[in-house]
Amino acid sequence: MLADRILCLKAFDAKGSNSAGSHVRSYKSGEYRISSGSNYWGDSNIREWLNSTAGAGEVEWPCGNPPTAGKVLNGYNGYNGEAGFLSGFTSTELSAIRNVSLKNILTMNEYTDMSSYGTTYHSYNESISGVLTNYNNAYSEQLTEKIFLPDVKQINKIYENDGLLGGNNYYIGYPTPECVANSEYKNSSLKAGATWESWLRTPHAYNNTGCYVRTVRTDGNVNYRAAYFSYAGIRPAFYLNGSLVNFSSGRGSATEPFKLTDISIGDYFRLGTYNDKPVLWRCVDIDENGPLMLADRILCLKAFDAKGSNSAGSHARSYKSGEYRISSGSNYWGDSNIREWLNSTAGAGEVE
Repeated sequence: MLADRILCLKAFDAKGSNSAGSHVRSYKSGEYRISSGSNYWGDSNIREWLNSTAGAGEVEWPCGNPPTAGKVLNGYNGYNGEAGFLSGFTSTELSAIRNVSLKNILTMNEYTDMSSYGTTYHSYNESISGVLTNYNNAYSEQLTEKIFLPDVKQINKIYENDGLLGGNNYYIGYPTPECVANSEYKNSSLKAGATWESWLRTPHAYNNTGCYVRTVRTDGNVNYRAAYFSYAGIRPAFYLNGSLVNFSSGRGSATEPFKLTDISIGDYFRLGTYNDKPVLWRCVDIDENGPLMLADRILCLKAFDAKGSNSAGSHARSYKSGEYRISSGSNYWGDSNIREWLNSTAGAGEVE
C-alpha cells in the first residue's frame, strides 16, 4: 500500500553536532553526516517520525539531532514539534498494518562497520528501468518495518505495474493541496496536480560522505539529495494485514476508496472457511495488539496433544523422563499438536 499522494515535504534526516549512531559512521568521524544529515534509514529522523504515535513535540530522535528549522536545509519544514505520523491512527487502523522484514541497502559507511549481506556496493543508476543494477548482491541488512519509504526495488515494481495502475507513471509523486499549503518552501512548480520530487529510503551507496539519499524526480528518473534537504516529498508505504481488515463500504476507486471500519467489542467478522463453511468471528476485546477475535462457535472436537513413545521436545520434560507426557500428551502449548494444526496451511495428511 502506497500513499496516493505526497503528504508533506520533510528532510530525511537532520544535521547536528550530536555524533551518535550513524552520524559518527562516515568520512572524517562523521563530518559530512554531522553537517548534512545521515543517509542511513535505520536511525533516520524520517523513519522514527513515520512510525511514532507520540504527541506533538514528543517524538524521540535516535541520533539526538531533532529536525528543527536550524538543522534542515534553509530552515524549511522542520518537524521537531509535530506529533508522530501514526498518532492519528486508531487501534484498529494500526492493527491493519503488518510488521515485515525488508531489505535495506547499506552505504559504504555501514557495510564496513556492520554485519551485512552482499558482496558489493549498490551501483547508482538514474534510469527507473535500470535502478536495480546489482541490487540482489548489494550490501544490505534486514530491518523490521511498519511504515516506510519505498526503496529502489519497490519503486521499480510500481513502475513495472504502471499499466495496472492506470498508465500515468504512478511511481512519480503528486503533492496534496494540504502539502502545498503547509510547506514553508514556496515555488511556482509546487502545486496540486503537478509532479514533485519524493524520497526513497535507498542511500547513494558508494559515496563516503554518507549523506546522500535517492529520490524520484519529476521526470521519472532517480536522483539523490543530501539527507537534510528539506523539500522532497514524503509518500509512505506499508503492507496490509488483510486478516484484520473489515471493509464495510467503498468501491476501491480513488473517488470511492475502501473504508476501514473500526471494529468494536461485540462486532462480528467473517474470515476463512473450515470444512467448506465460512468461519464467523466476534470481537471480544481490544488491547495493545488490536481487536481480539474469537470463533463464534466451537468448530470441532480435538485433542490438545497426542501421546507417543517419541520423547522429543516437551514430551521429554516431565516426571520420570517424560513418562506422563509420553502416555497422555503434553500440556506445553509451544510445541503442541493443536497449535501446529491451527497455524498450518499444509494439505490433508501433510501437517508436520
